[in-house]
Amino acid sequence: MKDSIIPYAIISSLSSIDNIYEMRLFGWIIAKAQSVLKLYNKDLSDINIEHAMQLTRVTLPARYLLGIGDNNYRNVKKSFTLAKKMIEYERDGIEKSLNIIAFPEYKKDGYNSIVTFVIHQELWHALLNFTKGYRLINLPTYMRLQSTYAVIMYMLVSNQKNPVTYRMDRLKQILGADQRKSYKHNGMFISKVIESAKRELDDKAPVTFDYGMDRTGLGGGYHDITITPKKNEKYIKPKGSDEKTQHLQQQRVRLPENTISYLRDAYLMTAKEMEVVENYIAQIGSESAQIQLLADILTTARRRNVQNKKGYLYEALKNEYRAASG
Repeated sequence: MKDSIIPYAIISSLSSIDNIYEMRLFGWIIAKAQSVLKLYNKDLSDINIEHAMQLTRVTLPARYLLGIGDNNYRNVKKSFTLAKKMIEYERDGIEKSLNIIAFPEYKKDGYNSIVTFVIHQELWHALLNFTKGYRLINLPTYMRLQSTYAVIMYMLVSNQKNPVTYRMDRLKQILGADQRKSYKHNGMFISKVIESAKRELDDKAPVTFDYGMDRTGLGGGYHDITITPKKNEKYIKPKGSDEKTQHLQQQRVRLPENTISYLRDAYLMTAKEMEVVENYIAQIGSESAQIQLLADILTTARRRNVQNKKGYLYEALKNEYRAASG
């Protein structure tokens, strides 16, 4: 069984992160990659991208790297140490050493302060691959987390329904804790890394995990650990959110832009409601075929004087899928 459906480049980048500012910067890279793929550019219009010669330049407001109530812009440059971090990346049999970001700059643009940097196209494509086939993590939750260990564990359990057993050394490597001498002993690793990450997810995330350990080998020590994802029953969704996380709320739906617009305008559907029907719609075919079927269903609903058009659409699409599946 694979450790995770999250591409290695993402995990490797996160495990290299040393401070909260690096983590926020990388979080916004993920956010923009998701918005580009999912055609929600307007939700993150403050973040600009330009593609050229194997590089993607990213520009974003410097305030996006500061926490709520933090106005000390000197902290922004603490994210630039990400340019010193490298990951090993392989695609099509070609191995490359890539800087996570390069050429970071902080500058004034009139009354605004911006941060600009470039990332290699290979890493950009890895980010798009992350968003392409799998249900996404909740990025506002990502931004609330303070520890890189908690962020990586959150990614692992957010994309996993069943328990996964890791060799202890492998999980240390995934979390970027394998080079710390203090974590060589598994007991210290569990108490300082796993328990710490679990407490933070218990406090701040809608999903968390339980864990258990198995004794293996001649010495009878704990060498395997099983991570069991679970819904966080104690989680209370924050009542408010800052301007940055508001941009992230609708980056979930994998449908063409015009299909999304039609669902929003004709059926008055929210992004969360679209998620319920997106898998059915995605199998219809082209964008025009999707909109045509949605229009036909709406016409029938109006003719029958259906009050709950969203529910009617769901049942109609489900029946359409069953008929097609034969």
